[in-house]
Amino acid sequence: MATYEVEHNIPNVQDVSGQSHPPRLPDLSTFFSALEQIDTRNVSNINAVPTPVSVAAPFRMLADALGILERELDNGSNLLEQMRQQLMGDAETPPKEVEGVGQDFLDGE
Repeated sequence: MATYEVEHNIPNVQDVSGQSHPPRLPDLSTFFSALEQIDTRNVSNINAVPTPVSVAAPFRMLADALGILERELDNGSNLLEQMRQQLMGDAETPPKEVEGVGQDFLDGE
C-alpha cells in the first residue's frame, strides 16, 4: 500500500532540503479594509473626513508589504526600497482626502 505522501504527491523532506521556498506574498486584506474605511464617496455628511491617522495607515501598511517583498525577493534592485520610502514619506504628511477611481472604472464599464 502506498503512503500518504506518495498518494498526494508530497515531496520527501530529503528532496525539499536543497530547493528554495517560493517567495512569501504579503496579505493585503487589511490594506484594502483600511482603504474602505477612509472612502468618503458615499458619505451623507460632506464635512465628514477621515482623520490623518486613518489616512496614513494604508500608506504604512503598503510600505510594510513592500518591505516583505523586498526581503523575500532580494534581487538587488532599489525599486521596492524607493517605493517604500516614498510611501513612508507620504504617511508622514497624509493628504486631507483620498483620491481614487470610481467603481465603474474598476468594473470595466
